[in-house]
Amino acid sequence: TIVTWNVRGILSYPKRIKIRERLREWEADAACLQETHGTDAQSYCWRQQLGFSLATFSHHNTNSRGTAVLANMPDLPGLQSKRDNDGRIAALQIKAADRHIILISAYAPNASPSAEAIAEYNRFLTQLRAMLTWATSLGEEYGVLLLGDLNICMGPNDYAGPPPNHPEVTVGQLEDILLDFELVDLERALADPEGVIY
Repeated sequence: TIVTWNVRGILSYPKRIKIRERLREWEADAACLQETHGTDAQSYCWRQQLGFSLATFSHHNTNSRGTAVLANMPDLPGLQSKRDNDGRIAALQIKAADRHIILISAYAPNASPSAEAIAEYNRFLTQLRAMLTWATSLGEEYGVLLLGDLNICMGPNDYAGPPPNHPEVTVGQLEDILLDFELVDLERALADPEGVIY
């Protein structure tokens, strides 16, 4: 079982223990966390407290951002991992059902029509494209699984109520990435097999 979860901060020890218990309840072999809100100094302790043998974290600061990929499996020879320097993307090689998978945890900034927000989202998309390029360059024996919080509505099925005010260019750039790397949006595919699959 692979879990993705926006935890909204794990600085609190009691909260980390609750998260560990929930991940055990779900029998998570691997987890992608977003909004961890931490620092490199905390990573080793957090990995142990959350009950995982392998982890990679990308931190920003103790108030915002942060991603992690955690896994319970033997250390793989030549283990691959990578992270950005912005607390937005972390990736870790795992092995599931005799297949190597690069598991990517992503946490995008909020998309809105302001010039500053568009620029920040575009920086995220550039980093995401670079991470996917790295992951796919490892060879055909590696699958890629992108999980996380992309903070954008791709279409009317993604929101209840009035449509959000996301810039079309940002949605289009994310769609291009999904198409360029032949990624399947599993949530859409499972919800509507005849719908859009990127």
